[in-house]
Amino acid sequence: VFSTLHEDLATANRHIAEGQAQIAQQAKLVRELAADGHDATNARHVLRFMQRNLDIMNSHRQLIVRGLSRGPGKRS
Repeated sequence: VFSTLHEDLATANRHIAEGQAQIAQQAKLVRELAADGHDATNARHVLRFMQRNLDIMNSHRQLIVRGLSRGPGKRS
């Protein structure tokens, strides 16, 4: 279980890093659309959704970290 948590943490960290990169790209797209005079409403909605999803991923990561801090064989 403990090694699985380490694997889960590595996966969570990778997903968070990927999400942050995608958010940066989406934020750039929103800025470019707005600067060019285009309607960026949908792009902003997508950006907010992506940010909420990243918040959820960070919360999940914290659960994994808590599990690791208990150490192997420890419960609750």
